[in-house]
Amino acid sequence: MFSISQVISSALLALSTFLDVILAKKSSIPSIDTEPMAQRKNAEKLLEVDHLARRIYVNHKYFQDYAKSKSSQIRCATYQTLRAFAQNLPAVFRENDLTTVAGIVLGSFSEKDPSCYIALWDMILLVSKEYPEVWDTTSVHKFVLPRFWAFLRHMTHGSAKVSYPCILPLLSFISANSVKPATEFFSELFLSLWAGYKGGNMGVEDEIIFLKTIQECFSWTIKNSERFSLSLSLFFSFTLKPQTPKCL
Repeated sequence: MFSISQVISSALLALSTFLDVILAKKSSIPSIDTEPMAQRKNAEKLLEVDHLARRIYVNHKYFQDYAKSKSSQIRCATYQTLRAFAQNLPAVFRENDLTTVAGIVLGSFSEKDPSCYIALWDMILLVSKEYPEVWDTTSVHKFVLPRFWAFLRHMTHGSAKVSYPCILPLLSFISANSVKPATEFFSELFLSLWAGYKGGNMGVEDEIIFLKTIQECFSWTIKNSERFSLSLSLFFSFTLKPQTPKCL
């Protein structure tokens, strides 16, 4: 017997796979009026898939209930499904409530199951790259960033190997207007990273990944300080207690 969680997660994964297979290499739905007769049926089928997928997306309210499920299996499948929609049906995000979508996608930093983080980061990075405006919504400062800082302070909930390498790409997708005041944003970023390092019990391998991440993020922030109107004095303001890395 299959559990309800297995049935729902399997249905979501089937949907995401279907979208990837059918729509992955399609940049736009071809026009039925301009297509040769031999390709007319394919164009009609693609339009039917497009309309059906949009209806599913809206009728299920952007899958927000599944994203909040108590089952990590369902949440993980939801992240994969949202990534598939963002990748294959880009217009569906902008045509609907982007603030709600931002809350669902970016708000997923509250996830605590390490097994979900590959799917989670695939979703977040793709959405942040293709729809940078999600970081301009009201939900970002209201609860997305507090969840992100807590995620870092808790040492990424055991997902160091997956999560730390994704932080720098995430920074590169965020616009300067989205992180105002920038000084406060970057101060909180590095202090939260360091708090997770000090408060956790990292293995040597995870610690090497963490130190590389914080070094790369620090260098990137300095190089982009003009873009974010950051004073270089910011980089001398951190009072981090010296700590000898275990990997040395």
